[in-house]
Amino acid sequence: MEPLTYRPAENDEDMKLMVLFAIARLKVSATYTRIFHVLSAAADVSYCLLTVPISDLIESGNIEELHFDDQTVFSLTKQGSETLSYFEHRILRSVRLRMLDEIDKINKEVLSGNKLDASIVPVNEEEYLVKAEITENKVPVLKFEMYVGDKERAKKIVRNFKEHTSLMYLQVVKAIDFDYDKLDLENMEELGEIDS
Repeated sequence: MEPLTYRPAENDEDMKLMVLFAIARLKVSATYTRIFHVLSAAADVSYCLLTVPISDLIESGNIEELHFDDQTVFSLTKQGSETLSYFEHRILRSVRLRMLDEIDKINKEVLSGNKLDASIVPVNEEEYLVKAEITENKVPVLKFEMYVGDKERAKKIVRNFKEHTSLMYLQVVKAIDFDYDKLDLENMEELGEIDS
C-alpha cells in the first residue's frame, strides 16, 4: 500500500509556507522549476497552479522576483524570512523532511560542479582582507576582496558568504544592475535595505 500523499490546496497558506521554506533553504538560484521539484517531492502539487501562491507571496512582499542570466529567480524578503520563522512549524514535519531531502539533492547536484571559497587574510591588528570567489564550471562568476577593520565583522562576512551565497550573489547583481541615474537622493529607500 502506497503512503498517503499530502495535497495542499492551491490557495492554501501551507502551500505558501512551503514555497518560502524551499526558497530559504536552496543554496542555489530558486527558480520556478527548482521550487516545483522541492514541493512535488513532498506533496501533490500542480506545476501550473504553483503560480498562484508565488504571485500571492510577491504581492504580499514575502518574496521578490529577480531576472538575470535569462531566467527568473525568487528571493526571500525580510518580511518573508520573518513570516517563515514564525509559521514554519505549521508545515507538517514529514513534508518538511521530504522537502529537505530534495533540497539537499538539488544543492549537491548544482554545487558539485561549482567552487565556493571565502577566507580572511590578516593585514595587521586592525585590518583584515576578506577574499571571496564563486566559480562555476571552472569559470569565475564572482570574485571580490574587501578590507574590514574588525575581525568579527570579517568572520561574519565569510560566514554569510558561505551560508547565503545565492542570496548574496543576487544582491550584488541587483546592486550592479540598479539604475542609479534615476536615483532620487532625497529618497534613498529606493536602494532597499540590507539588514546587519
